[in-house]
Amino acid sequence: RILDLFVYEDIDNMLDSLEELDTTSRVRADAVLENHRIHISKDLIFILLRNRTTRSNFPVFAEKKLRHVLKQKLVEMDRMRKAEAEERLLAVATECNRYAEQEMAMQQQRHMAAEREAEQMLKHIIQKEADLEYRTLLDKLNSCEIRGLQRFLLSKQQEATIS
Repeated sequence: RILDLFVYEDIDNMLDSLEELDTTSRVRADAVLENHRIHISKDLIFILLRNRTTRSNFPVFAEKKLRHVLKQKLVEMDRMRKAEAEERLLAVATECNRYAEQEMAMQQQRHMAAEREAEQMLKHIIQKEADLEYRTLLDKLNSCEIRGLQRFLLSKQQEATIS
């Protein structure tokens, strides 16, 4: 799984993915450890019960009744443990979803800000191009007016020299 993260994950998301993997691994290890503790506890309880009943000449029906009550209690405790584990997982999932939603909202805000900045830059570039074209046309107009005035003055000078 770690190799997959290094190979396929974006550099930006790698730290988050590694943290998620760490959390997942810890949750799994916690669940496995809890199951082993429960199994060991059950085995110890029944071994101690068997030793106690064999040493104290416990009646068989009382031993069976005690085993039955203990099994029920252990099943009830296991059910409660599973319910608590589900609640914890639900809380973790809710927290992860909230975190993901916040990340998505922040990403969308960054995207919108980048889009606005790109629009502003495009407007600025278009404005600069329009200004440059305007200046070019203005220069052409000025040069045409100057040539026209020069021709006019030349014609006036020619008329003046002729007359």
